Amino acid sequence: MGTTMKSLNKVICIGMLILFSCNRGAKINVNQVMNHNPIDRAKYKKDSINLIILLKEDLKNHKGFFYSKEFFDSTQVIIDSIIYSPNFQKMAVFVVTKNPTFRQLLPDKRSDFYYNGNCYLGLRKHNSILLFSGGPSFSNSINKTELTEMMRSTYFSIYSKIRDVNGEYKYKYNLGDVGFWSCPIWDEMKNKVLKKEAFEKEKKENPSNIYDNK
Repeated sequence: MGTTMKSLNKVICIGMLILFSCNRGAKINVNQVMNHNPIDRAKYKKDSINLIILLKEDLKNHKGFFYSKEFFDSTQVIIDSIIYSPNFQKMAVFVVTKNPTFRQLLPDKRSDFYYNGNCYLGLRKHNSILLFSGGPSFSNSINKTELTEMMRSTYFSIYSKIRDVNGEYKYKYNLGDVGFWSCPIWDEMKNKVLKKEAFEKEKKENPSNIYDNK
């Protein structure tokens, strides 16, 4: 069973990314990415730990990327890499999960484990990180390297070509483009945050006005 699209353990701290190979299908090697904004390893580790906590909570509640029952308590969640904006207030996070193949609907007998992958976009707010799914996700690969290469190829090379339901380019830029950190998707995320904060405030101040369908 090959890798299918659904939506490093090295530090990648990128303000301005310059890719030497951006053609579709080309392998994206993180060593080809110029690093202009190094972050302290302790801070990177702290972010990684906080991200794992957030993702484990989503897994527990089968939320978003983790909606499928294939994910369970023993699912391994791996932060493959974190890519930062110049001011470190925004980030793109490549996440890989590792599951035993018996969790698949049609278990792949060639391997004991299989991998899924997703890219999250994160906004730093005070001392927390708010996560949103960044786009295409990937599933059912028995080769972790193959999976991560496909993720990088998509987000660094063809992300800007993905269209929304109206046929418009949804993301405008690839992850490696300078303009990525100011593209419209970030405004959408900020609006979602404001709406959520307004909802939580109303629920706290006027609970009788809120119907919270959980």
